[in-house]
Amino acid sequence: MQYEIAGVPTTLDLPLLTRLITEADPAALVDVAPDTQKLRASTMLDAPELLDVLVRAGAAVEGVVVDRLPSQCCGGCGG
Repeated sequence: MQYEIAGVPTTLDLPLLTRLITEADPAALVDVAPDTQKLRASTMLDAPELLDVLVRAGAAVEGVVVDRLPSQCCGGCGG
């Protein structure tokens, strides 16, 4: 699943967040969209699990908006 997460503090420790997410989902990818400064995540975690990881990474989740994006999978890799 792909998510865009708005309202995450810019002081968030992205390496720590990445480590925590990949501990739960080794194939997960996390970055910040340069144009919107929204956090982007591609992971098998659901939204509540993702919010839990944000809290463990030290982010306050009040005001955080998690949008699940539609799948862009073409199915070509068999996944």
